[in-house]
Amino acid sequence: MSGAGNHPNSLSFLSELLLGGTERAARAATTLSDHDWGELCALAQSHHVVMRSLPRLQQLMVAEGNAKWAELAADAVEKERARIRHAMSFLAMISCALEQCGKVIVIKSLDHWPDFGSDLDLYINAPAAAVTAI
Repeated sequence: MSGAGNHPNSLSFLSELLLGGTERAARAATTLSDHDWGELCALAQSHHVVMRSLPRLQQLMVAEGNAKWAELAADAVEKERARIRHAMSFLAMISCALEQCGKVIVIKSLDHWPDFGSDLDLYINAPAAAVTAI
């Protein structure tokens, strides 16, 4: 965020949203610009906190009667949910295929739940050549 006027910087604003929102966040949210929105979304995505921050922003926008930003936040959350569903569908296919040569364990930290992150880590107790062949 630009830092001008009421706006804290993007990281501060995102932090306030993650902490449950504050009056300061609510005030800053009412004056978001398109540029601010882009910065905030990019930051939330890069830190894998879309599912923990943007629903709160949506709530703030609904409470403030700002339909534009409430709808944009809801759309961003739905896109993230779709991305997670898509990744999970591949995870299921990959895990099933790999089970032909060993037990598969999905390694996922829940530190950031409900956010998903950007990777899927698997452990398989099979020789590398068998995994590569699959």
